[in-house]
Amino acid sequence: MLKRLIAAASAAVAGLALGLVAPQAAHAVETNQYTQPGNHLVNGRYWKTACEKYSDLIVRCRTEIWATKVATVQGQHVLHDGWVFNNLTYLPSGRGQWAGNPLAAGGKVGGTRTWTAADGRQWRTECDTATTGRNGCRTYALTSVTAHDGGAFVTEDQWQFNNIIQFATSEIPAVTTIPAAAPPLAGVPVETAPQLPAHLRIDLSRAATWDRIAQCESGGRWNINTGNGYYGGLQFNLATWRSVNGGDFAAYPHQATREEQITVANRLYAQRGFQPWSCA
Repeated sequence: MLKRLIAAASAAVAGLALGLVAPQAAHAVETNQYTQPGNHLVNGRYWKTACEKYSDLIVRCRTEIWATKVATVQGQHVLHDGWVFNNLTYLPSGRGQWAGNPLAAGGKVGGTRTWTAADGRQWRTECDTATTGRNGCRTYALTSVTAHDGGAFVTEDQWQFNNIIQFATSEIPAVTTIPAAAPPLAGVPVETAPQLPAHLRIDLSRAATWDRIAQCESGGRWNINTGNGYYGGLQFNLATWRSVNGGDFAAYPHQATREEQITVANRLYAQRGFQPWSCA
């Protein structure tokens, strides 16, 4: 029985590939990055593919590419080099294997399907069109994509290509076993955990002292704004907040979290110690 779950671009760090990464020194061997398991170097870019049995008679391969993507760290978007989902490729199989499966429009020649999955996500498939070519289908998913555009992160819903299905013909035989892996490849990059830029990292040094000062200054109310020109748990005025780049976190101190206000306070402490706070 065919698996009904449809694999899509993983959301972890879920994001859009935005740029090229200069490859490390390596020697490429002629391989197919979409249908052959292993690591690949094609057109100066690294790819990796893993293949599995989707059903007894259908093989599916998942391909990722090394690129710059948008990741989320502590609620902040950052650019990060790593592996990005590229697509799924279903190796050649008979149309009859896809009866009832919307990924291939049930195997119907020229078929199309649109549907909403159990998680509410929208999907659409087209087969045997100018885009797919004869004896093939493509599936797209409506996905929330965050991109880095003009110095800002922008999120919008887009139809994203998810997978291609190839049908066997008299000239293209069905592939029912996982292909042999590509030869080992040197210099394949290894992804590390994404990090916030230094200016966005949280610094909770002296947190207990800052909590005590906040209790004295504002009654420990980190979101306080009484209209007296001082804001937040540590009662920053706006000029002081801006002088130590508090705007990295929020336009006004009371709009920042406790942890962000403490981070900005530590920046000011590095310049002036506890002198600005009478409660210290």
